[in-house]
Amino acid sequence: NSESFDYDSIPVQVHQGFLNVLEAVISQLGRTMVPFVPTFMSVVFNLCKTYEVKGKDEYLTSFTLKYPDKSPYTAEDRKVQLETTMRLYRQTEHLAYLFAAQDGMAQQAKVVVQKNPKMGKLVTPFIKEIEDQNASLVFRGGDFYINTEEKLAEQISELYGQVTSYPGKPGTAQVERVGSLDAELKSADVKFEQLKNDKLKKINTTLTADKLFEPIKVLSEEEFKKGEGAGGGIKQKNFEWRYFPLKGL
Repeated sequence: NSESFDYDSIPVQVHQGFLNVLEAVISQLGRTMVPFVPTFMSVVFNLCKTYEVKGKDEYLTSFTLKYPDKSPYTAEDRKVQLETTMRLYRQTEHLAYLFAAQDGMAQQAKVVVQKNPKMGKLVTPFIKEIEDQNASLVFRGGDFYINTEEKLAEQISELYGQVTSYPGKPGTAQVERVGSLDAELKSADVKFEQLKNDKLKKINTTLTADKLFEPIKVLSEEEFKKGEGAGGGIKQKNFEWRYFPLKGL
């Protein structure tokens, strides 16, 4: 027969074992697992599930994993926490796309200059503008243990760690900060639109006039999520997610 008991009554070793397994799975499968972690945790701890635990001598037992009845955190608190967590995750994912798409354009532009240095006057300012924009979004210096600067990616990551490390409802200031980060991300979107539309179109018109160069292509968000590349741009299978850490995982 199944025996129900509070999550808090499970030995620390079981808590840690669960976390160790989760960490190993994420490490093995990569960032494709990350979007599902908050939902997975929510399902596990909100629904009563009975599990059979089999020992090497075939002794069987079972337990039900659930939130404790006397938990200080209500279902609504946990719902807000999950929603806030996913907002921050989606911000990180979209920011990573902007970085990758812009970097892909810059890499293709550099190839143009390598093939024909005379094109440098046309595309070098474009390359610099992209690199400056990406530098404002992500910190790429240091050893990734001590950051001397906090760009947008690091700010999102820091808040993500704060929200996920507390099992209850995020504070009002934290929720408002998520809104502020949304606004900053929209500003980055506006800059991206300017780069890929107004400025890139003028460059591509010149590049393709004599049919010597293929137009510089822009990675779509769908291609990015599928791990594909755009033209001669960055290949997403090798995308460096370390620039977009999610603290707390």
